[in-house]
Amino acid sequence: MRLASGFFASLSDLQLDKHQHGFKIDIPKHWKWFFLRQNQLFLFFQDPVHLVTKWRNRLLSSTANLCFGIDKISISHIQALIDDSQYTKLDHGLTNSDINPKNRQNYCSYVKLISDDVINLLNGGVDTSGTIIYLTLLKMIVKAYIGKSTSVSERLQSVWCVVFVCRIWRSWLKLTSFSASSKSKARSETTNDINKRFISKPAYLSVELNAHNLLYLVLLVKQQDLPKQALLGVHLFNSQPCESIFRDTRSLSGSFSTIVNFTVNNFIRRSQKLSILNQIKYNQSENNLCFPLHYKHKHDDSLTSSHRLDEIDTLDIELIISNACNQAINIVKHSKMLQTLTRNGIIDIDNVGEFEFDSLRKTSKMFRHSSQATTDHNEELESDDDEDDEDNDMEGDGQDEFDEILSDFKNEDCNDDVEVLNSSRANFNGIKIVNNINPMLESSYFKLKINDKMKYFHKQSSCWLLSNTIAKLSSERLTRVMQQTTNNSS
Repeated sequence: MRLASGFFASLSDLQLDKHQHGFKIDIPKHWKWFFLRQNQLFLFFQDPVHLVTKWRNRLLSSTANLCFGIDKISISHIQALIDDSQYTKLDHGLTNSDINPKNRQNYCSYVKLISDDVINLLNGGVDTSGTIIYLTLLKMIVKAYIGKSTSVSERLQSVWCVVFVCRIWRSWLKLTSFSASSKSKARSETTNDINKRFISKPAYLSVELNAHNLLYLVLLVKQQDLPKQALLGVHLFNSQPCESIFRDTRSLSGSFSTIVNFTVNNFIRRSQKLSILNQIKYNQSENNLCFPLHYKHKHDDSLTSSHRLDEIDTLDIELIISNACNQAINIVKHSKMLQTLTRNGIIDIDNVGEFEFDSLRKTSKMFRHSSQATTDHNEELESDDDEDDEDNDMEGDGQDEFDEILSDFKNEDCNDDVEVLNSSRANFNGIKIVNNINPMLESSYFKLKINDKMKYFHKQSSCWLLSNTIAKLSSERLTRVMQQTTNNSS
């Protein structure tokens, strides 16, 4: 990807930027923060779901020592929130399984970690500013690349705010690590120290590449080299829609079919069936048909409609970048990193861009000639530096532990007394907590008083509230096989 796009990489025997069918944009000379070359044959996006998973795994890493200026970034802040008896699962929605480093492909946990409820509760903690900023940056990435209803201007501002924050963060680490007090350290030791205090190198390069390619795509649309509809599917630029289609085609098998795999021809036929079903579902109002919809998806944001793309014509790129710059400065202000940068002559985003460009040019240059790729050995580029560090010092979760609320229910008498529960949340979207119920369904609900208001709590939701771990196999294939073997042996 870096070789093809020329992002601090070069192909000596193949010049893709000289291709006659390549794209070209005019980059202003004062855009010193933009590193991508103006001629491109391909545009790339690192899978956003995998990117946010890398951010989550970095937070859970036992060898990383993340710090954001004077602020500490630690998973212990979230663990303390889960263990705090003052809050229940109803307040934050987290379990110990969400912060379990064993499951490295837990795609759903990052949605819980970046929720407004978790961030608001962390605001009341002690020395949690670094963790809050880290989760906020992760939330911006999700909003920009995975959010369905995010506008183009919001996507650009979010991703470039993350880029500017990461550049300031990385520049501060390099300046402080290579300061006069650190001259006695070996260069490799200093580099390892920076790696432990920053996100992994592949994650950072993915952030840079995605932001540059998204802006490049917007500029192509503004130049009318691509249609506006090219920006409608930004949230689909990942592998999950493909996997979802494959799961849907598998579900078209008969109830008594034992064949789980199928040929390419069978896949194409089933895909055509899915296309017809989706078309009928889209026009269900015209066909007098009603498709069932899960209650959790009733409040989902609708897709970006085509009329919102009209803003492309009046989009002010430099204003958006300026707003992203100001937002990034406000985010890092508390960490006191700007003072260190100012003392070293880095006073604005352009200076940060020049400093980071020079740093990446020296440490991340990649060359290729005659099908042989070489990289600078100072830093590991193509694999997460925290990919294997969890395997050696993992500890089992032990037996399932229940929340404090379990002890309240364990010794209760079988009577009709109303239980009382206090929560910091005002609404409970996604949880089966309602004000009124059908009398025919009364046996499926508990009567509960939450914040002095009478509510009806579905029994399935109460089981979710009382559970502290998720009793299901890991998404990672190797771990899933190990767990299945353990269960069978026991």
